[in-house]
Amino acid sequence: DVKLYVSKGHHADWLDCIKTRKLPICDVAIGHRSATVCHLGNLAVRTGKKLTWDPVKEEIVGDSEVAKLTTKEYRAPWKL
Repeated sequence: DVKLYVSKGHHADWLDCIKTRKLPICDVAIGHRSATVCHLGNLAVRTGKKLTWDPVKEEIVGDSEVAKLTTKEYRAPWKL
């Protein structure tokens, strides 16, 4: 079983973790995956399409048009 400690909220937990060096109740990996699911859900609703997601490569598979919506063109000199 996974047991989480009681948190006073994400901001208070974050500040406590800075002081104590313990991992926050929602660390960056969990936050990243949670946000990804929300973004994919929004893309599916907006496009009306069923999406296939590769979690290792973190990219949409089999639909290049929808995949283009996961990023944007960067202003020079910035690139990814």
